[in-house]
Amino acid sequence: MTSKELEHLLASKTNEFRLNNKDKLVEPSKFANQIGSTQLENIPYVKQLEIKKEALLSLFKNIVQEDILSDFDIISSPKITEYRFKAEFVASFNPKFEPINRLGQRKKGNFNWVIDLDEYILIDKAIFNKIRRVYDYSLSLGLNSYDLKKQIGDLRYLTVKHYQDQSMLIITSYNKDKRFNEVIDFAIKQGFNSVYWLVNNSLHDSFEGKISKFEGQEYLKINIHFNNKIFMFLAGPFTFFQNNIFGFQKLLEYIDSILIKFNTAQLNLYDLYCGVGVLGISLANKFKSVKGIEIVQDSIDLAIQNQKLNKINNADFKCFDIKNLVLPKDTDSVTIVDPPRTGLEDKGVSNVLDISSKYVIYVSCNPITLAYDIQKLSNQYKIIDLKAFDMFPQTYHIECLCILERY
Repeated sequence: MTSKELEHLLASKTNEFRLNNKDKLVEPSKFANQIGSTQLENIPYVKQLEIKKEALLSLFKNIVQEDILSDFDIISSPKITEYRFKAEFVASFNPKFEPINRLGQRKKGNFNWVIDLDEYILIDKAIFNKIRRVYDYSLSLGLNSYDLKKQIGDLRYLTVKHYQDQSMLIITSYNKDKRFNEVIDFAIKQGFNSVYWLVNNSLHDSFEGKISKFEGQEYLKINIHFNNKIFMFLAGPFTFFQNNIFGFQKLLEYIDSILIKFNTAQLNLYDLYCGVGVLGISLANKFKSVKGIEIVQDSIDLAIQNQKLNKINNADFKCFDIKNLVLPKDTDSVTIVDPPRTGLEDKGVSNVLDISSKYVIYVSCNPITLAYDIQKLSNQYKIIDLKAFDMFPQTYHIECLCILERY
């Protein structure tokens, strides 16, 4: 099954439910049918979980042994709205249609058309209102949004990172107009802990760019509650962090419940694709040592800082490209991988097989590449547990956790 086939399966099941259960549909937000990021808004949450579970069972039925599938389940998210840590909002200029300046999400099926939003259910409502006020203030200064076709304008993106009392606003502009200094001051007054101004004058359509200025905190300070402890992690403007921290804490607790059975005190942990070190640091006290590997230097820099913040003495984080890495064999170990949507790819699989750990913990944001990778690992490993975690309510996206044991 391909990614498109999985999405088509999810879409067909949800459309079938809509057609046959009109009296059971949930009232969606007013933009639900216009934007593509909240496809399941009018489906009751229990049904969303059921549809996702059925689709995953179809995906894994010829790959995973029957006894594992009989125990397969999907764990719900503690929050089904206002759960996202990061959200990007496009600033778009189109003089042919009112409003000529828009801030929002791209129209479903039309990349060049931006829906002007005054609400967005996946992030904290109060934070969205602050973002909207910052945008309206920038317009009041005479700044325009960006025309993607003509490649002219001032403001390209407003991106937010937010969890609990911590919030970062990232302003991405096309130019270095001095009026953005006033926008930054206004954003700080709105209560953002951190405000970054990035400049992107390239053809690449992205919120990322060169840092022109920042005010407030350099990093957000994110608290993760786990094992009756509070771990603090720094998150920056460019580094990856879990997008549903509420759901991630449930996944972390589940991993912990599995590790308890493994008696890992004398084992090493290899944390591949470690990001800013959240998994490795949270689990470090269960292992003899932790070795974290990540391709992004900014993430490794924060991982090292996070290690110090949490007083972890048995971890070592290094920046390497997995594709150029040769790892030693270490049978007295556990390997945990949390790769991007592309999965492990051939070299990542090769690295896992080379280490030859007793157990492999595979955290996946893409069930399709997970299914592909576990087949390539099957000569050396058998699956002993498989669960889904609904990290992305209202969407087709699904997180999976697969535990493998060496034969």
